[in-house]
Amino acid sequence: MDLDPTYLLAKLARPLTDLEGLLSLLLVLAVIGLFIGRFQRVARRVLACLMGVGLLGNALPLGPWLALPLETRFPIPERLPERIDGIVVLGGYMNLAATELSGQPQADGAIDRLLVGLTLAQQHPQARVVLSGGAGDPFDQSRREADLAAGVIARLYPDTPDLGGRLVIERESRNTRENALFSHRMATPQPGENWVLVTSALHMPRAVGSFRAAGWTVLPYPVDHNHAFRPPAVVRWPRLPHSLLPGVNTALEAWAGLVWYRARGYMTTLVPGPDPT
Repeated sequence: MDLDPTYLLAKLARPLTDLEGLLSLLLVLAVIGLFIGRFQRVARRVLACLMGVGLLGNALPLGPWLALPLETRFPIPERLPERIDGIVVLGGYMNLAATELSGQPQADGAIDRLLVGLTLAQQHPQARVVLSGGAGDPFDQSRREADLAAGVIARLYPDTPDLGGRLVIERESRNTRENALFSHRMATPQPGENWVLVTSALHMPRAVGSFRAAGWTVLPYPVDHNHAFRPPAVVRWPRLPHSLLPGVNTALEAWAGLVWYRARGYMTTLVPGPDPT
């Protein structure tokens, strides 16, 4: 697949949302500055600021505060319609490189997407199941997540590896927008059909916005909640930080994705909600 400039730009700009990475780079520069006479005073101030950021970031639940508005945007459906025509499971749960190196399926934290999708498929045996996910690496398009996920399903259900002919493999998409466009093209949903969209709660607003922009009204089924069902986030005594800003990077990436999609016109609203209007 050709690399369009917009896609490549989005991938190359991703490190800009890695706040911890940027702070770590600043830390390295500050340490080097301690050994250069004219930069020593500035370096000491930078190190003091970084220490304060680390203590503050571990004392305050900044990550949950940023993530909760997105994670709780769409509730888990208490009841789905009796007839479900299809289930779309978005990728982002397989570690493609580790799977290839080990020869065994290696999952990331968002494996709930696949597990819940398969559970819904068992509960609705007439529903088609779309696995949507291609290669996220702009420079290596050889590994496709949907193919690996289909391999996992074949291991779990050796008698019906294609779920009785219901499995649809969408292996070309590289981002959420393409998930929506390519899945719609392959599934060809008809008016009045009920299709369930399964992805992580933090990712659901951008996913729903992308599917609506593709002309596909779906039933959101958020999974992989990291903060919504935990005890309320409160200020705590700072501990020795294993991370400067726990959870902040992931939340910032989700917000940055929303801003980028809205700016590019891939969605009609900044933070899509349950009301499609």
